[in-house]
Amino acid sequence: MCAGRQALADIQCQPRGRLATPLGELSQVHCADNGNNGVDRWSLGSRVLLESPAPVMLESADSRQALLVLSAATDSKTGCPANLFLLDFNGKSPRVFRFGVQHACNTFKQASWGKRSVIAIKHNVHFYYTAGRLTPPAHDAGLMENLLFSAYGGNPAFEQIVPFVTDMTPPAGNNEVGR
Repeated sequence: MCAGRQALADIQCQPRGRLATPLGELSQVHCADNGNNGVDRWSLGSRVLLESPAPVMLESADSRQALLVLSAATDSKTGCPANLFLLDFNGKSPRVFRFGVQHACNTFKQASWGKRSVIAIKHNVHFYYTAGRLTPPAHDAGLMENLLFSAYGGNPAFEQIVPFVTDMTPPAGNNEVGR
């Protein structure tokens, strides 16, 4: 057997959970090979919405399970989650956002759901979600005062500590993975 086929044979995938959303059933599958952390894959039916290094953990959901916040795996540079994900099942098709602050701790704190949802990471850093748009906090001195830094020996450069939002919604009818 060739090495590539052997590697595929060693990968084990196991369901981790299912969740009913307004657009159908969301499932989480964990895939790993012989002791590696592997990846977590989140799918709506057969459509893969998100695949990221494990663990990807559900942190919060609104009452209809139409908005969900997930935490990414820990970043080896900061010792904190690398980023968060927002999954929106309110429209005709799902939306997926990756967000956080580069080179900072992106530990989920809480979410307040409503017409203007607020997602907070530790130290009072707020992202706002309204009408399909996720808005990061301002990149200013207030942000720098609120965050905990593990990277760069506790002396981060302002230019490197940047809030970000990336729309990573996979195309409709496509089973390709968003990372």
